[in-house]
Amino acid sequence: MRNIFWFVPMGAAVLILGGCGGSPGTREFKAGVREYEQGNFVRAKSHFEKAIHAPGNEAGAVVWNYLGCTAWQLHQLTAARDAFEASLRFDSSYAAAQYNLAALYA
Repeated sequence: MRNIFWFVPMGAAVLILGGCGGSPGTREFKAGVREYEQGNFVRAKSHFEKAIHAPGNEAGAVVWNYLGCTAWQLHQLTAARDAFEASLRFDSSYAAAQYNLAALYA
């Protein structure tokens, strides 16, 4: 499997450092990032899904991109594609999601 996840930590740093971190969506997102970085992809996916549906989801594109990367790690390619496309619906210029979607099709 190709390593496509180098864009992910940069997006997380922007969100984590840029926000106050108190909303339920942000807390779930941060928990997902921790699990993702530890290789706990099933747990990470659960946190990212909760973040997407939580009030205060301030950075939809970033969260959806992380969900896509997590799904890809779990070999859930259709779910990964759907998440990258959702990320681009939030921000069509988001380079990480563009790159990851292109890499998925490569």
